Amino acid sequence: FNKRGATDLQAADQETTGVYLEVNHPLTPRIMGELTGMLLDSNINGGGDGVDDMDETIGLFGINLAYSVSEWVVAEIGYNFDELDSDITRTERDFDRNRVYVGLRAEF
Repeated sequence: FNKRGATDLQAADQETTGVYLEVNHPLTPRIMGELTGMLLDSNINGGGDGVDDMDETIGLFGINLAYSVSEWVVAEIGYNFDELDSDITRTERDFDRNRVYVGLRAEF
């Protein structure tokens, strides 16, 4: 996809091109595996702080396992990795983030 949208930078917007992939696969009759990935490449337009025509790239990747406890209850565990690479160095925007989660979901 390609779209223009808002940004958190002063008086700027951004044009973003991205791809998204999600793969779900049953590992057993009760366990579902899921891989997700998204890559977004943005070009900053305008901005009063010298950020015009700078680029930012963010990658979001995850793995999830879901276990069907019953017809309506699912237990989940997963891991997500997020990384932002930005040309804007004065704000120290670059980051890597690791998230692990465990949960219980009721479906009706």
